[in-house]
Amino acid sequence: MASAVVAFVLTLAQKGIRWYSPTMADTTIKISEEVRDHLREVAEERGISTRALVEELAASLQTKSEREAAVQRNIATVRERFGVELTPEGIAATRSKLDQLREQARGRAA
Repeated sequence: MASAVVAFVLTLAQKGIRWYSPTMADTTIKISEEVRDHLREVAEERGISTRALVEELAASLQTKSEREAAVQRNIATVRERFGVELTPEGIAATRSKLDQLREQARGRAA
C-alpha cells in the first residue's frame, strides 16, 4: 500500500502537480538560531510541530483594527449591562493610568 502511495505522489510530481493543501503557503522567515531552537523546544514540549506552534502564536495576535473592534464591543457591553457611558476622555485617562501602572510594574521587575 505504501509503495502505491509513493508511486502516486511521484506521478503527480512528474506532472508538476503539487502535493499539499493550496491553503498552506511555504514561507521562509529568517530568525536567529536561538529563537528557532526556542520555538522547537516549546513545540516539542507541547507535542506539536514548530509550524503548528507558529500558527498558534500568529492566530493569538490581534491587529490594531481587531483590538479596536474588541474595545468597541467592550464599551457597548459596559453601557448595556451597567448603564455607564464611557467617554473618549474617560477611556484615554484610563489607558494613561494603565500605562503608568505597567511602567511602574516594569520598574519593579527590573
